[in-house]
Amino acid sequence: VGTQVLPFNEEIVDPLFGPAPQKRLGYRVRVTFPTDYRAGLEWVRIVILTDSKKHPNADVTIETHKGIFAQPKTAYFGVVVSGQSVTRTVIVEHASKPFKVIGVSAEGESIEAKLQADSDRRYRIVINGKPTKPGPIPGKVTVRTDSDRYPTIDIPVIGTVK
Repeated sequence: VGTQVLPFNEEIVDPLFGPAPQKRLGYRVRVTFPTDYRAGLEWVRIVILTDSKKHPNADVTIETHKGIFAQPKTAYFGVVVSGQSVTRTVIVEHASKPFKVIGVSAEGESIEAKLQADSDRRYRIVINGKPTKPGPIPGKVTVRTDSDRYPTIDIPVIGTVK
């Protein structure tokens, strides 16, 4: 990831100070990503160092989306009582390009996944489980798409059965 500090001297609408544009003077940070940056949903932490004695640094975390991604990245069941049903929903989407989900499959004890289409860029995957074996819940849901660049998206299913 690359960063570039640029001067900023423009008017912006700042709701804290009213509806009218306000003059702001300072800096903006441009963040650039290489073309081979990992697909999916990721977080990038950026620390901005300044010469200010009061605030010598600013810590910023940004969320990145590339291609088709799942949100949340995992189906976390938490701690489940043996035989208890649990349901989680994961959204699979692309920010700007339409795609089709051509199949959804689930691996793991008593885990099933169902597809619900919200639009041609956003799909809801409902993951149901009723695990019975004590210990960790291993599993995953695989979403198959018609995309050449992102043909499969794997969603880990995690948790613990007690």
